[in-house]
Parts: sequence; structure tokens; C-alpha cells
Amino acid sequence: MIVLSIPLYALAWFYEKKYFFYSLHGLFISSLTIDLLSFMGDFFELSVLPSAILGGCLVGFGIGLMLRYETSTGGTDLLAQLMVKLIPVNIGALIFAIDGLVILSGLKIVGAEKFIYSFITIIFVAAMTSLTVIKKAESQ
Repeated sequence: MIVLSIPLYALAWFYEKKYFFYSLHGLFISSLTIDLLSFMGDFFELSVLPSAILGGCLVGFGIGLMLRYETSTGGTDLLAQLMVKLIPVNIGALIFAIDGLVILSGLKIVGAEKFIYSFITIIFVAAMTSLTVIKKAESQ
């Protein structure tokens, strides 16, 4: 993930240094948290659809929370964070569009079933990200 994010971090370095530094922290902290909590999968057994929905909600809430404080996990959230400065659009919708293009590009590789579950996940990621970020904007 770090290697794939290098071009995005280079963009952040040149266009918004604050995002560069905050997102580095976000990348390392989120990666560490994921590793520390990975054992929890051993205690819960859900089928694919509830996992896609619950996972999308949790990831979206986490991304939204990070974006509220102008940080990100890198990757597509950092790209969306940088693009929102240029294009006045809801960041959740932008994350949905970017992630949608990513999973669409892999449709032939992963197949229709995994594509559909991935699509469901990014719908919930986008919705929760939007709701979480909007709550911050309303409270200001």
C-alpha cells in the first residue's frame, strides 16, 4: 500500500503539505490498527453480504472520521482529498467514483459475484464517509 501511494504522496507534497504529513500518520496508524484488530475475524462469522455491508460501514466511518480531521489513510482517500480542493463535490461521492473505477477495472479478474459484493461495500463506504464528514461541517 505504501509503495502504491508514493505518487499520491508526491502530489500531496507539492500541492498540500499538510495532507502529506497528516496522511502519513493516518496510513501508519490505520495499518497498525488493522493488524492489531485482525484477530477479531476469528470470533465473528458472517456471510458475505452482511460482511460487505458491515465492513463498508466501518471503513466509511473510519475514513470519514479521518477526513474530518484533514488526514487520510492514503490511497484513494488521499486522491479524493486532493481532488476536492479542485472539484467542489461531496468527498464520499468522489471516493465512490474512484473506488468504482478501480473495482470496475478488475471485473474480469475477480468475476461478477466478487464485483457485486465489492460494489456494495463501496456504496456503504461512500455513504458513511459522506455522513461522517457532513456531521463535522454541520457542527461548525
